[in-house]
Amino acid sequence: MTSRFDVKAGPDLLALATSAGEELRLKLFKALEFLGDDAQAGELIRLLKAAQSPGECSQLEKTLVAIALRSGNKEALAKPVLAALNGAGGALRISLFNVSARLSGSELRQALQAALADSDDAVQDAAVRALSSLDDVAAWTLLATLAKHSPKLTHRVLAYRGCIRLADAKETSPQDRLQILREIAPLASRTEEKLLFCASAAGTNNFEHLALLAPLLRDETVKSVARDAYWGMIRNLAFDPDHTRAISGLQSLLEVADGDTKAEVEKLLVEVQARINAK
Repeated sequence: MTSRFDVKAGPDLLALATSAGEELRLKLFKALEFLGDDAQAGELIRLLKAAQSPGECSQLEKTLVAIALRSGNKEALAKPVLAALNGAGGALRISLFNVSARLSGSELRQALQAALADSDDAVQDAAVRALSSLDDVAAWTLLATLAKHSPKLTHRVLAYRGCIRLADAKETSPQDRLQILREIAPLASRTEEKLLFCASAAGTNNFEHLALLAPLLRDETVKSVARDAYWGMIRNLAFDPDHTRAISGLQSLLEVADGDTKAEVEKLLVEVQARINAK
């Protein structure tokens, strides 16, 4: 018997699905969620275009998203999605945008950007969701623009969170990460986004990220979290060769610290100054 995790079974399952009744077809599509690969994506998209029920459409979307997550060439996998968008109606476009959420490539970004001006609000929403989920660091500039200028709060929130996700992605270079965080630093207006920013900025110990976190030290909604994150960073940076910035960072925290943290900051500041004087 073929193992349920044997990816070699994918073509056979897909061939069977094309002629099966709906009940069996749904089960086969579910199996392909685990066993399918890029080679089956084109045919699955064709079946998505021909889907007869919401349940079938939903399962095909899940299957294609799962394949996209496993794909080793997300830009190539976007090509059949882009081809299917030509002449597609609103419902199919939404499904295709849902599928494209974990893909990448300049052509896909352009298609999603164009859809932001669609007359159908549901298509716009799907395009924003897809843009916010792309495995494509280059999408951050589009997302930052949306986070700044979209008239819809939902779109601004999704775009902001998409920027944070890309900033934190392991594929993102330190330079890109810093650029993303600098761009979105002033945009966090809600507590949820400020907390996300604190977590992201604190993820790397360097003075540039420390400076981005500093304005939140006095923000009443997140100051305790910001101070904890800042303290964790400055402790690691305190004995950096750049003593001027180390002392400046400690002094900034000292101005807002209280209790035990304040005492620890004062002690560390004395240690840093003593080390400088000893040179």
